[in-house]
Amino acid sequence: MQQYIYELTFSCNNVSEETYKLFELGISGIQEISNTLFKVFVTEEDEFELLIKNAKKLGFLLVNNKKIKNENWIIKCPSELETLEVDNLEIIPTIENENHELILAHDLKADKIKLKIIPGAGFGTGHHETTKNVLKFLQHDEIKNDVSKNNIKNALDIGTGSAILAIAANLLYNIPVVAFDNDAMAILNATENIRLNSCSDNISLFCGEISDVNGKFDLILANIYAEILLDIHENILNSCTKNTFLLLSGIQEIKSDKIISKYSENFNIIAKLSENGWTTILLKIK
Repeated sequence: MQQYIYELTFSCNNVSEETYKLFELGISGIQEISNTLFKVFVTEEDEFELLIKNAKKLGFLLVNNKKIKNENWIIKCPSELETLEVDNLEIIPTIENENHELILAHDLKADKIKLKIIPGAGFGTGHHETTKNVLKFLQHDEIKNDVSKNNIKNALDIGTGSAILAIAANLLYNIPVVAFDNDAMAILNATENIRLNSCSDNISLFCGEISDVNGKFDLILANIYAEILLDIHENILNSCTKNTFLLLSGIQEIKSDKIISKYSENFNIIAKLSENGWTTILLKIK
């Protein structure tokens, strides 16, 4: 684990509506403090100096920046250590103590598929609606039926973050997954989680953009902001096979109509779920 990281606190008019702009700067790990304050984390000093400069150009006001010890800060947040049950999956937050021993949150059900996740700065454990509902739709009957027919042979996870969705797809269906993120901190966190779940041989992870992706995929997962989903529509379409299921999330409910309008040109809507202002959509290519 890297000894130190850099924490930057910004203010804006509305976090939910504006932080998508940071994705243009290569930042995907965002910790929301309030409706007007949020933190981001970077690993290198030159990265945070450039981020400050470019964030100011986008209208964000820097409130504070500091160098902090890269410790298991999540221990201080007990609510993040609650085990989450999503149908056949059990998400088990896992931390490393000072003796480098792994400590698992309470294990609820013996018959569930266990997915262990190490919370990291800005990358959660699946409790947020945007992630939880992808995990739910990932187990939708139509997907399971196509897996049983051998129509789903691989998956792509766009903006993987902690890699929780990539790991879930592999554990549920034993299919190879390509996962990527443009944030180096996300890749560090994802690497730890993939190794923890013994999925290293089945998940190909890289730091980059969707333009770096090669090949076509039967299952595509994208839990990112609506604005980015609109921007990468053609990239996603070019990554599809004739059988592709597409799971979109990270969408503010007020922006879901725009996403549906755009993606329904090439995909059929299978299911949609909105919860606490966030929408998740399951689609299949026409």
